[in-house]
Amino acid sequence: MNRGRPVLNLIRDLMDQPGRRLFPRWPSFGVLLLAAVYLTARWDSIPARWVIHWGPRGEPNGWATRTLPGVFGLLALPVVFVVVNEAIAGIRRGRDAAASESPMRVATLDFVRIVTFGVAVMTALLAIDLPLGPRMPLLALVALGVTPLVVALVAGGIRVAATLREVRESGDDAKVDGYHALYYASGNDRRLWVPKSNGMGWTINFSHPLAWPMLVLLVAVPIAALVFSATAR
Repeated sequence: MNRGRPVLNLIRDLMDQPGRRLFPRWPSFGVLLLAAVYLTARWDSIPARWVIHWGPRGEPNGWATRTLPGVFGLLALPVVFVVVNEAIAGIRRGRDAAASESPMRVATLDFVRIVTFGVAVMTALLAIDLPLGPRMPLLALVALGVTPLVVALVAGGIRVAATLREVRESGDDAKVDGYHALYYASGNDRRLWVPKSNGMGWTINFSHPLAWPMLVLLVAVPIAALVFSATAR
C-alpha cells in the first residue's frame, strides 16, 4: 500500500482549487519564531565568531559574532519581506476589493506566500547551521539554502498554472493569452514589457527579440555588483 498517496491526493486537490489559498500568513512567521527560540535555547553553545561570507574562490571573508544582531539579524530579513508583501496586498485590496479577489490575483498572493515560506525556511536553516553546525562544505551549504526556495518556486508555479487553466476553461482565454505559470510569451504581441496577469506590475514578453538581452542586463548588473563587493573585501 502506498501510504504517501493520500498526501499526494491532498496536494493535488489543493492545486486544482485556484480559489483556495494554500498558505495563510502565519507559517513563515512560525518557522522564523521556532528558529529564534532554538537559537535562544542554544545561546551558550553559539561560538564567539563564525563565518557568514565566502569569496569567489570559497575563502572565508566575512564573520558574525555572538551578539543579538549577529545571531538574529538574518531572521529579520524575511520578516521585513513578509510584512511588506502583506502590506502591499492589503493596500491593493482596499483600493479595489473586487479586482483583488480575481482568480489571478488570489493565485499570485498564494505564489508570493509560498515563496516567502521557502525563503523563511531557507533563512531559518542557515541562521541555525552557520553558528551551530553541522559544519558542511560550501557547496552542501548552498544546496541546503537553495533547496527550500526551489521547492517553493515549483509549488507556487503549479498553483499559478492551475489558475490559468481554470480561467481558460471558464471561457476567459483572451484575458490570459500569452501568460504561462511564471512567464509571458506571445509572438502576436509587439510589446517588450506587458502587464502581469494579476495586474500588479510588469513582466517581459519572452517572444520579443530584446527579451533575453534585457533579462541578461537585469541579472548581470546585480551579479556584477555582488562580485565586485566580494572581491573588494
